[in-house]
Order: sequence, then C-alpha cells, then structure tokens
Amino acid sequence: MVYGRKETEHALRMGAIERLLVSEDKIHDYEPLLDEAEKLHTEIVIISSEHESGEKFLAIGGIGGFLRFKIRE
Repeated sequence: MVYGRKETEHALRMGAIERLLVSEDKIHDYEPLLDEAEKLHTEIVIISSEHESGEKFLAIGGIGGFLRFKIRE
C-alpha cells in the first residue's frame, strides 16, 4: 500500500497501483492523477469522508493505493 500525494504519484507513474483510493473531498485536487489512472486502466475508488475511516484517510492526504507489485522508493 502507498499513501500521500508524492508517494502515490510516483507509484502510479510506475504503473504499480492496482486500485487508486481518493477522498471525495480531494477529487478536484487530484484530477490529473485520476486521468492518468484511467489511462492505465487502474481501478479508482472514491472514499467518503462522512465516516470515521474516511476522515482518517483524508487526514493522511486523501489519496493512496493498493500496489500490483512492490516498489523501491
């Protein structure tokens, strides 16, 4: 798993993200990454911030992903 803008963007550009998670409150901030994810046929999941887990996800940047394969940082 990867989270945070910088780490997620890096993993996405490598094609390593299988499922991209984005907080509904950050969709507009991350539109370029969402567009890139669509081009790579990456599954995109929108996370609601109306529940406690969604609030915690938003607090760590509101973007992350499950990896297809392990990457080096």
